Amino acid sequence: FVNRRPVESRTLAYALLESYHTLIPKGRYPVAFVFFDLDPAGVDVNVHPAKREIRFRDEPRVRGFTIRAVLAALREATADVKKAIASIEAGAS
Repeated sequence: FVNRRPVESRTLAYALLESYHTLIPKGRYPVAFVFFDLDPAGVDVNVHPAKREIRFRDEPRVRGFTIRAVLAALREATADVKKAIASIEAGAS
């Protein structure tokens, strides 16, 4: 979603794939909901007549931000899972 509008963006799709590439097998795709609120001037909605497909004015910056944010969330989730496993194993001993 960009500015509360469901959209399609190759930039966002490839950023998600790049973020997950070491975690999921080839041919599989991550399921994700991404929500961006940004200046409407930074988004070109005139790519498709239905206004569903968009382009960002600064595609590399959006791509980099998305990759960094997704990787940070994945690292945090991995750390939480490791803590939970350690806690379960400690309780089982």
